[in-house]
Amino acid sequence: MSITKAAMDGKLPCLVCVPEHLREVRTADDFGHKPIPWLAGQTVCARCKTRSRRYSLDEWGNDHSHGPYLDPVLWPCTSAIVLGLVPRNTE
Repeated sequence: MSITKAAMDGKLPCLVCVPEHLREVRTADDFGHKPIPWLAGQTVCARCKTRSRRYSLDEWGNDHSHGPYLDPVLWPCTSAIVLGLVPRNTE
């Protein structure tokens, strides 16, 4: 039996085998939306990306477009809030 299946049945490993702070039970309901560390201490969603283009000027002032790039979305993403993975901010 996998740890995920056991947890879904209400069974968890004992605290001697796996301390509570090390337990990680993934649910199928997160659809890959989970926080991961990113640059400069930011936290982003492992799944969500936005498309963007970058522009630059050459030495003659001509505009050049680069991309498209896939940029990460800061955590919590909208999907994580809708799925109930993080509490909604009601303020």
